Amino acid sequence: MKYVNIPMSGFRSVKDADMVEFLRVANDPEMGTIFVHCAGGIHRTGVTGDVYRFGKYGWSYDMAYEEMKNYTFTTGLVHGDLKSYVRKYAARLEAEKGPTAVSVGIK
Repeated sequence: MKYVNIPMSGFRSVKDADMVEFLRVANDPEMGTIFVHCAGGIHRTGVTGDVYRFGKYGWSYDMAYEEMKNYTFTTGLVHGDLKSYVRKYAARLEAEKGPTAVSVGIK
């Protein structure tokens, strides 16, 4: 097993550079099966999982956010920026509607 640490704030919006790095690792066939976890396994894990599902499986924002809620994601007082990132990311992919957006992850 190979450990890859991509530090992300649990209280501020995700940085696009961090998500690009995550997608690079997640989509690298040499990595094999990957496991994603953060301190609580809810918020940052949910964001990365959803962004991956957008590109890999073509999920919509509604599908992704429903899954986040099923795994106890809440916005509360501090996680609203994470939800906003997922919504904005989905909107960017929808606007770009092309294989480049999916394969690169972020424009």
